[in-house]
Order: sequence, then structure tokens, then C-alpha cells
Amino acid sequence: MSKFKKQEGNILLLALLIMAGMVTAGIGMGTLTLNELRQSKNVDNSVIAFYYSEAGIEQGLFLIRKLDKTLAESEIIEFDSGGSFDRLYSDTADNILTKLKQNRSLTVDLYNPEGGIWPSDVESIRFSWDDDCGGASKIELTFFDWTPWAGVIDPSAEPSDIEKPVYVYSEAEDPVINTSFSPNRAYEVRLKALYCDVHNLMFEAFDNDNPNDPLFCPTPADCLVQIPNRVTINSTGSFGRTLQNIEVAVPTKSPISSLYDYVIFSEESLVK
Repeated sequence: MSKFKKQEGNILLLALLIMAGMVTAGIGMGTLTLNELRQSKNVDNSVIAFYYSEAGIEQGLFLIRKLDKTLAESEIIEFDSGGSFDRLYSDTADNILTKLKQNRSLTVDLYNPEGGIWPSDVESIRFSWDDDCGGASKIELTFFDWTPWAGVIDPSAEPSDIEKPVYVYSEAEDPVINTSFSPNRAYEVRLKALYCDVHNLMFEAFDNDNPNDPLFCPTPADCLVQIPNRVTINSTGSFGRTLQNIEVAVPTKSPISSLYDYVIFSEESLVK
């Protein structure tokens, strides 16, 4: 009988250990479930925040391009649904970073058509690019320029101003600096991708013909000319505890079709 008395309480201890294990496992499973729910909610909120951020971009472009309005440099708009977007705006750009398909072009206005036609203050431009065709790509540079006069095109501009040379640069010459510019003239510049697609195409304009010379430009940024007719919109959408950010840099006006990159030659009359 004494043998059994010595084993009293063992079942209770075993039951407590089993219950403790079950509680621990339950807490662990509950924690995992809560984390999964929170993560799922954050994913849903991040999608909604992205749409708020996109709404800030789309509304800004609509106001600028369709209604000819000027955006505030900084603006926060909140919605009854609990979301909001924080938008930053600039009507100039330090540079242009883009990519081009083969035979497509980038047009850069070194004048502001909205604020009058004034001198560009540009003495040189610099551009660089990468490609995926082993360095076989080339960039064709052309530009049209004129003499501004009281905010309009100078009626005394020489006819020869219309004819300009075509420059073609290979990827081996990257980065390219072209100094065929005068600060007293206005320009429309076009870069065209030849032979294959290019990416990381960076375009900059300077008020010095040698932006790499520290005697004139301690750093290239000191000689940068702001590129007009470009808008930069940065929109941060917020919903719940999540944030999503989008930034776009585009021409002030909607670009026309690339139809004009091509010329059709025919020996016969073209009939529509």
C-alpha cells in the first residue's frame, strides 16, 4: 500500500505538463494566425495606398494638361475613406532619364512654350546611355534653333538656321558632350536610338561648354541648366499604416505620336 502512496500526484503533474504544452501550442498557432491576418491586411492596405498615390499623379497630370492649371509645390489631399496622398510638384528638371526603343526619339525643349520663348542659356549638352546589343547602338542628335526676340521668334532670323547638321554617336563615345549651342538662342533637341533599344539614357544641359573642367564648374551640378517644359510629380499614397510612393517626370504637354519619326517617299500620288 505504501508503494502506491509514493506515486500519488504523478497523474496531476502529467496532466499539467500536457495542458501547458497545449496552451503553448495554442498561443503559438494564435500568434501565427494573427501575424498572417496582419500581413494580409497590410498587403490589402498597400494596394489601396498605391491607388491613392497613383490618383495623386493622375489628378496632377489632368489639372496640368487638360485644365492648364498650376499645381502647388506641396499639397496633401485627404479622403473620407481614410486614405490620402501627399504630392510634391516641380515644373523643371535637372535631367531626363529614360529609355528608347529602336528608331524612337526623345524630344527636349530647351525653352518654355508656356512662359514665352526666351534664350536657353545652354552652351553644351551631355548624354549617356546603355544598350543590350554589345555596344552596337548609336544615338542620332539633331536640333532646331532660333533667335528669341521679345518672347517671339525673331522675324530677322536667317533662313540658314533651319538647316542643321545631324550628329551620330556610338556607345563607345559615351558620355557625349556637344558644344554646338549658344546661350542666346532657343532650342528643340531630338535624340534618336539607332540599331537597337537603349536604356538609362541620361540627358543634361549646361551653361558652360566644358562642364567637366573644375576651373569653370567645380562640379557639373554647378553648371546645370534646369530643363523647362518638364514636370516632376512625386505622390505618396497613405492608407492605414502603409505608404506607397510614385514619381514621374514627363513633358508638360502630352507628346505627339512618334508618327513624325518616319518619312514616306513615293513616286506616285498618295490617295486617302
